[in-house]
Amino acid sequence: MVASKFKFTDAQFAKLQPHTKKRQYFQDTVQPGLRIQLTPKGVITFQFQRWSARLKKVLTKTLGTYEPNGLGIAKAREMAAHYLADLIEGKDIEQISRDIREEQTFEALFSNWLIEARHREKKTWETDQRRYELYIKKPLGSKKLSWFTRERIKRWHSGLKGIPSQRGKGMRMLGPHTANRCLALVSTVFNSQRPDFPNPTVGVVPFREQSRSRFLQPDELINFFNALESSQTPLYLRDFVYLSLFTGARRGNVGSMKWEDISLDLRTWTIPASDSKNKEEMVIPLADEVIIILERRKKESRSKFVFPVEKSKEGHLQAPRKSWASLLQRAGVENLRFHDLRRSMGSYMTIAGATTTVVGKGLGHRDKKSTAVYERLNLDPVRRSMADAIAIMKANRA
Repeated sequence: MVASKFKFTDAQFAKLQPHTKKRQYFQDTVQPGLRIQLTPKGVITFQFQRWSARLKKVLTKTLGTYEPNGLGIAKAREMAAHYLADLIEGKDIEQISRDIREEQTFEALFSNWLIEARHREKKTWETDQRRYELYIKKPLGSKKLSWFTRERIKRWHSGLKGIPSQRGKGMRMLGPHTANRCLALVSTVFNSQRPDFPNPTVGVVPFREQSRSRFLQPDELINFFNALESSQTPLYLRDFVYLSLFTGARRGNVGSMKWEDISLDLRTWTIPASDSKNKEEMVIPLADEVIIILERRKKESRSKFVFPVEKSKEGHLQAPRKSWASLLQRAGVENLRFHDLRRSMGSYMTIAGATTTVVGKGLGHRDKKSTAVYERLNLDPVRRSMADAIAIMKANRA
């Protein structure tokens, strides 16, 4: 028969004989306060139990089920030593456990933040929600706030760059940009929802990001335009790509383009401040190629949107990922994102001799140093520069 007190070892645990009807308890002679509970079914559970002189009661804390390859004796002793130190300091370990159970999870914080973000009409809330679902919810969502430390967030962030991307085909690994955006989202949620709580992202260094400079190269334009003009390309996609390329506007703005914001007479498209990423109204000059497309679509349109989608919640075109991927495959163009069309317009404006100020005005970049210049600049040089850029691109067309 094993004594009620003995030095815990795996060999001794193997000798324990469960009672047929009641639970048995045994204390470790090495670590004060550590004991095990043995059930009639033979399950061994580690516990910490100790008298608290300050609270004048016995405090008990369950540590977990014994598993030689999981929660072993050494780890249980370490946990018991930690709780013993808390007890000596006068802490109520049972109350701490109750507080942790009642603590908010990060999931709750994010849900509250998302409601506020939608109410504020934050432009990127859908992207933030998608990132949370893909890369944050599983590792962090169920964690209580007391779990969060800088070291844990550092390890989580470091590990993000090595996991497979959940978007696109193939085995692309998650890049530094997305990993950093996930870190920034966690930081934003803590700052917004719990400003009284130490933000665990503080001191976590983001990955170094290389600025993307991809744009349609001259030797790619022939195949790209040929694929675009092919009968295999849906008309909506062809128009959408041409408008994106020839206006240099952001994909989201082109997709949500409204007729009320377009003046075919003045040949301008005004993006309201409420729809602009920079929260400033943008006026984009429209080239002949764009006017032709818009006039045709206007004759056929019964919607307030230039690119309506009846079944869409938003009512307009979003991101045509599948048809875009098919277009690139047929064109033989690799590593080209939709946003690179915007960069292509800026690049060809520069090739055509436009100044950085004119390019910035055409693309709606906000630069504090040149804001005053932008305000004085009329659209004529921008229109001429965009026309020159389109001419260069079309010159590479078959």
